[in-house]
Amino acid sequence: MTGKWQPLINQPGFNTSTMILLTDGRVMVQEEGTAHWHALTPDDNGSYVNGTWSTLADMSFWRRYYASGVLKDGRLFLCGGEQSGTGGDSNRGEIYDPVADTWSPIKTPPWTMVGDAASCVLPDGRIMIGALLSGDCIIYDPATDSWSATGGQPGRTNEESWILLPDDTIITTQCFPQYRAQKYIIATGVWQDEGPLPVTLVDPVMSEVGPAMLMYNGKVICFGAADSSGHGKTAIYTPPATPTGTGTWAAGPDIPLVGGKVIVCNDCPATLLPNGKVLFAAANYVLNNWGAPVLFFEYDPTTNTITQAPTPANNAIFPYPTSPGVYFSRAWRTSFASGCWSKSTRTDARRVRCTRAMRSIHGR
Repeated sequence: MTGKWQPLINQPGFNTSTMILLTDGRVMVQEEGTAHWHALTPDDNGSYVNGTWSTLADMSFWRRYYASGVLKDGRLFLCGGEQSGTGGDSNRGEIYDPVADTWSPIKTPPWTMVGDAASCVLPDGRIMIGALLSGDCIIYDPATDSWSATGGQPGRTNEESWILLPDDTIITTQCFPQYRAQKYIIATGVWQDEGPLPVTLVDPVMSEVGPAMLMYNGKVICFGAADSSGHGKTAIYTPPATPTGTGTWAAGPDIPLVGGKVIVCNDCPATLLPNGKVLFAAANYVLNNWGAPVLFFEYDPTTNTITQAPTPANNAIFPYPTSPGVYFSRAWRTSFASGCWSKSTRTDARRVRCTRAMRSIHGR
């Protein structure tokens, strides 16, 4: 049994973009195409359906598609912007303090471009980002406002999904040749090869992949953007017994056809539900483009099956008005969707243009 969607009582009243769950329980929401931010605060019973909206301080300039992460102290880190008020692939960053409601600039990284870099908050509170045109990686330390180099991958890190594992490693799949899996060992600062994938996940034309999710069983499921033998594919990674060991890969279930069309996760989002299932977005495969309308599915790790979920009433149809999209934010027992779809697999959101928000009530 899949979940269902329920509209928020208080709609945002603005076009939504990136959504980030803060440690105080509020959902921080960027207003699409602007530097404006808002917050959805749950009611006294923890209900986001009955939550209320408030206005937050503006960041220094508008940006879209960027590296981001909530730090250990509850502040929000942002860096880059594939599109921004300072031009394409910005390298400027800032940190938001939710207590003071203020933004502060950070030291500029030693790269001329950051853009929509892959990123991951490390267990010690630092945050690592990857280069757009190479395998280089750097780490930002918010305690010292400084950047330092770390180990790099044998290939571009652009468009990757980085998943932090409980053994203090980061697993990812390459979106450029050789399309292998890579694992970063935080203790040594080194990326190591995790072997070939059992199925084709990356769309080689667009160099895009779908989301990846660490599940409660300790495994990681990765969703594919490629039309591979008439289906969108998934792959499941099982970590090794030790951080320096090599994990194993297995093919997961195919994404079901809908109306006879191949369905893929071309840069789409996903969220882990409290019942252990993974809710994800997908659409029909289109050569060198994104499909529409956006559809929703649940992956059940217990049965290793994928089932189509209901479509929210505010789902949109391509072509979108300006910059349409969707983003999921796991908040308490709720997943949020606004607009149509997100091409993001990391912590940024993509192409949002809608004024109604829905929540998903997961099935049991």
